[in-house]
Amino acid sequence: MQLRLAVLVALTLGTLGVATGGAAEKRLRIDIVPRFSSIPGAFRVRAIVAPEERNRTLEVVADSANYYRSSTIVLDGANAAKVTEMFLLNLPKGTYQVTVTLTDAEGNRTSDSRQVGVGGAI
Repeated sequence: MQLRLAVLVALTLGTLGVATGGAAEKRLRIDIVPRFSSIPGAFRVRAIVAPEERNRTLEVVADSANYYRSSTIVLDGANAAKVTEMFLLNLPKGTYQVTVTLTDAEGNRTSDSRQVGVGGAI
């Protein structure tokens, strides 16, 4: 009985540690679908941001060898939506590094990025 209780406590503490430790340290996470697109490229980018008063902007960049696009979205601190969704449309063939950067009131930057491909590239 004690062994089962010890395993249950260890599993519970392990789950709580993963759920709270990772989430508290990670202020920004992105999700991009699809990973590959036909020409012209179309991707949905979701930025998941922990709401904080100091959050100011999100910058979204799609960068390849022959093409560059960026957009900046102003955030309303703790009142901003937790999820910001945007679309990258009409991208020409190529491999892209899509990076989303969160900037706070002090100028600190946190980034997350993914690589995507258009027209068989990657």
